[in-house]
Amino acid sequence: THKEAPFRSFMSTKRRKQVENKEKDSVVKSDPRDQSIAEEDKKIQKDGFLDSFLPRFVTDAIYEKAWAPTPASSLVFFRIVWGLIMAYESSTYMTRNWSKLEYILKLPIQFKYYGFEWVTPWPGYGMHIHVALMGVFALMITFGFLYRLSAAIFFMMFAYLYLQEMTLYLNHFYLVCIISFLFIFLDAACCWSVDAWLWPKSRRTWVPYWNIWIIRTLVSVVYVYAGIAKMNEDWIRGEPLLHWLPKRRKYPIIGYFMEQPWVALLFSWCGLLLDTFLPFALEVKILRPFAFLACCGFHLMNKVIFNIGIFPWMMLASTTIHFETGWIEHAATVITGKKFETDLPKLPKVRRLNLKQAMTIIFICAFMSHQIITPLRHLWYPGDVVWTEEGHRWSWRMKLRDKAAAFKFWVRDLKQPGNRTLIENDRLLSKHQQRKVSCRPELLILYAHYIKEMVERQTGRTPEVTAEVVCSVNFRPPQHMIVPGYDLAKAKPWEWPNEWVIPLVPLGDNSSKWLVDPKKYSLLAE
Repeated sequence: THKEAPFRSFMSTKRRKQVENKEKDSVVKSDPRDQSIAEEDKKIQKDGFLDSFLPRFVTDAIYEKAWAPTPASSLVFFRIVWGLIMAYESSTYMTRNWSKLEYILKLPIQFKYYGFEWVTPWPGYGMHIHVALMGVFALMITFGFLYRLSAAIFFMMFAYLYLQEMTLYLNHFYLVCIISFLFIFLDAACCWSVDAWLWPKSRRTWVPYWNIWIIRTLVSVVYVYAGIAKMNEDWIRGEPLLHWLPKRRKYPIIGYFMEQPWVALLFSWCGLLLDTFLPFALEVKILRPFAFLACCGFHLMNKVIFNIGIFPWMMLASTTIHFETGWIEHAATVITGKKFETDLPKLPKVRRLNLKQAMTIIFICAFMSHQIITPLRHLWYPGDVVWTEEGHRWSWRMKLRDKAAAFKFWVRDLKQPGNRTLIENDRLLSKHQQRKVSCRPELLILYAHYIKEMVERQTGRTPEVTAEVVCSVNFRPPQHMIVPGYDLAKAKPWEWPNEWVIPLVPLGDNSSKWLVDPKKYSLLAE
């Protein structure tokens, strides 16, 4: 029959039916197990989605790698630790009589991210309830109870809190949003969870390998881009650590070393090398223990010296995902003396991607492309990103700059050109906001538009808004940041590059007209 199959189109209708009946009979008489396998393979072939776009060997390779059964213990461990860290972070808003949250709620002006101007605090005690519930859902993630729903709600609640105020941006808050978003799609509650106990059919000790790979790759992107960002003139010459570390000279034991210039240079170069090469070292089995010890020392030192919140604990927890996927079982075997193993199922013979799996691959590609391209967007804009801030956020540029600035704003009625009024920044901005606004062009323009709208409401006329901004970055000589006399009320927010921003004066150029006498700078700061 199989010899006649290629010539079936030339057969008569009667003869074609006879051949098809023989084929059906041969399937019926075959081994039932072979028949079930054939039906499963046929179903997978029918569901193949990417076969129309990619060669067969490519889809086979994707399936074999991405859906390879992998022990779930390392991902589950990360879920448990992650939920505890998030619960702790939520609790910090409740301590000291809710002071951390009250600071956000009492800001006279709130600077919003582009497209999220609609995000405002809940009325009354709404934000207090919001933060409390955020901690509850973080614990639900830890215990794996209603896991996906809890992960989705926690992501939305934390993102809503994160979007309240632009001057409070921190890289690790952005990382919390990203990883919380990923947890919605990961099978991190397949075991060691309340869900696995309530619904035994969903319980299993393995996950598709892409669950592990996407976290590993994201963490690697954070490290590598943080290392690349340190490859700049200031960091290599030891700034800003040369000025930051001596301020810690009162610390016990390590205080003496904080004053030594060589220590700042050592920290600068070691931080650059560790961030850049740590992910690669963690992938090499023989180097992994040393890389993890270096990682622990690095993050613990950051916690002690700079006290940067939960970021060190987040990175240490996420770094464990680089271990071998069965490291939990191996550790349990070593500790208890009993052998712990995970039984992994075998992949089917026919490895076709169905629609759900194809959509997963598309999601992974889109997500990782965004994470890889976004930190590079500052290359599209002229000037030094440390100075212009264009492309600074969401790029893992952490602890790279120290900006000391002073600014004054004036408004002038265009119908009375001779008179201008000085804006009292202390009445409109908190001290923290003043530090941020004074040295970030995008915040300066938003503040200028706020002043313009305030004057329009009071007088009914559109004023001219000008400012004098003097800034020193990484302890360079102070200089003007924006063109003196430029009407910031006419500039459009979020349109980069900003033509009114003066370029950063190169090191060693002491003849630039934009440099400011430090004495005048001190008077302006007052």
